[in-house]
Amino acid sequence: MRSEDPKTFLFEFEIICRSYGYSLHIQKLNLFLATLKDRTLRWPMTLGTNSIRTWDDMKRLFLEKYKNYCIHHDLRNDVFKMNQKEDEILEDLVDRFTYNIKRYKLHNLG
Repeated sequence: MRSEDPKTFLFEFEIICRSYGYSLHIQKLNLFLATLKDRTLRWPMTLGTNSIRTWDDMKRLFLEKYKNYCIHHDLRNDVFKMNQKEDEILEDLVDRFTYNIKRYKLHNLG
């Protein structure tokens, strides 16, 4: 979707992999394909044979394909204009803040 960011998708995918103990590249490759949907699910079939040999190949090709699909979103607002929601406990606010900081760093450093 145009509202989804491919770097954020990969960031969240890496979190899922860590939480399930999937540290091997082959595990990530296999699981990654299972997370794709709609037109994105058909994308790997358009690649040439042996285009993807490693997890790094997958990330690179995925980002190349979808980098311009995302509507730009200024992640600074997600960090610097955060407010604690009315029913939000401080721990949840800190978790949300940490998540947004990591996303911001990912987009600006990587």
